[in-house]
Amino acid sequence: MDFLNKLLSEKPSDYAADFLTFIPELKSCVGFDQKNPWHHLDVWNHILYAMDLSPKNKIVRMSLLLHDIGKPETMTIDDNGIGHFFGHPLKGYEMSKEILIRFDCFNDEERDNILYLIKHHDSPIGQTDKTLKKKIKNLGENLDNLIEVQKADALAHNPEKLDQRIKILEDVDKRIKILRNEEKQ
Repeated sequence: MDFLNKLLSEKPSDYAADFLTFIPELKSCVGFDQKNPWHHLDVWNHILYAMDLSPKNKIVRMSLLLHDIGKPETMTIDDNGIGHFFGHPLKGYEMSKEILIRFDCFNDEERDNILYLIKHHDSPIGQTDKTLKKKIKNLGENLDNLIEVQKADALAHNPEKLDQRIKILEDVDKRIKILRNEEKQ
């Protein structure tokens, strides 16, 4: 079974060892304790769980596979022993530029979309109509992918901490659908 079939399988986490073979840079995520109350899993298991929770979409799945690859290199521990990962989306974006070149199952536009999603997986999408209209115009279909990446990422966080983030994402998603509908009329 090739990489893309594994990526788009019912349960990508079944192919965890294969993903580490395809992308050895991910090995630093295995067993990496996030030391953060928002996370109940190590970085690697968080990545795998997020992929399992996501739709079978190669842009979304590849983005999730790489979205936290920069965490091990950016971790800092505060005075309370809590881990933080400032700049990890940008670090992941930089690392992923090199990694994505190895995969011929993505064209240039798809690579650009994946890189955007990695870089912005933690960024607020926005809640005002003005901001959402701008994102609809600029991102097109990749806005839907961004929402899917953020939902799967959020759902793979500590279950005790995710209600508010999921509610915001669901509200934003509904508002985007309304705005798109209004544009068509």
